[in-house]
Amino acid sequence: MKIVMVVRLVDGGMKKHIDTLLSSLGSLEVVFVGSRELAERYQLKSCQLDISDGLSYRRDIRSIGELARVIKNESPDLVHVHGMKAALIARLALLLRKKPPPLVYTVHNYPIWSVQKGLSKINTILERQLQKRTSAYIAVSYPLATYIARTWKAKDVYVVHNGLEVIYQDYSKAAGELTVGTMVRLVKEKGVDVLLGALALLKNEGLAVRCLVAGMGPEKWRLQRLVEEYGLGDKVSFLGMVEDVEAFMSQLSLFVMPSRSEGLSYAILEAMACGKPIIASDVGGIPDLVEPGITGYLVPPDQPQALAQALKRLIFDRPMMELFGSNSRRRVLTEFTAERMVQQTMEVYSEVLQKDRGIVGK
Repeated sequence: MKIVMVVRLVDGGMKKHIDTLLSSLGSLEVVFVGSRELAERYQLKSCQLDISDGLSYRRDIRSIGELARVIKNESPDLVHVHGMKAALIARLALLLRKKPPPLVYTVHNYPIWSVQKGLSKINTILERQLQKRTSAYIAVSYPLATYIARTWKAKDVYVVHNGLEVIYQDYSKAAGELTVGTMVRLVKEKGVDVLLGALALLKNEGLAVRCLVAGMGPEKWRLQRLVEEYGLGDKVSFLGMVEDVEAFMSQLSLFVMPSRSEGLSYAILEAMACGKPIIASDVGGIPDLVEPGITGYLVPPDQPQALAQALKRLIFDRPMMELFGSNSRRRVLTEFTAERMVQQTMEVYSEVLQKDRGIVGK
């Protein structure tokens, strides 16, 4: 089977998903359109294409034409795209082909336009039109699949959870100074300001909790000002990008994901794999990962008071933290492995190709 995989320049969870997928697709011939780093790591035939976020008439028209030529020259059995911009470019490129190959679109997160009414309507109209060149959607969580089916009126929607190659040790036994932490891109959607607000509320109650924040992003300076404003300068540390995830997680007593929007967080998966209890927002695909009262707690998004209460409930109960941490690790090892993710993706490929070839009814 020959696949053209189209990806915009990525980092974070989407990059980890694609990295995991590529590491296990050795039996397939993959032509990679996107990150040079990933193409070189897996020694893939590749094409460098400028698929950046945002709209640029000249750049995007050029990318559509170049991708159409790649697809013509390679004659793949299937095209697999990751992310909204890559999906837009690829499907417009397929409109230039008389007999285009089937296309699978993996949706990793909610469109940013879903929270902006005018742009959301435009996105929905565009997506419904482009379904003519979309053989199947893969959503990384059940809530995201529901959104795709209801909002875009899509029919062939599969759920394939992110998977993790678990190479981390078990750090579920709490030790040392009580420390909470998060690992996110520092953007508004990730809600680090909500976590800081919760820590400020705990401080006002006489509970000074140490917090480690891993990640970079445009919100860094605003968040640092909030730390000073809340008087948390001696307790909150911004670590920047963290290369050694296991070393970071080993320092934590519990992991917090205060997102306002989320697909299926790899950071949560990594924390769970290290045996950490989770407190996270009840948004997006997070409930697919976190079982309240078993692996941690879910709280309403954008509510520092609710997050502070959940933190206070758990930080005074070390045995419960250890139990939640053990349950977290067990859940990842059984339900969110890389092997399972790759197997389910291959099953989607197989079904899509069978339908395209008329082996089963559409």
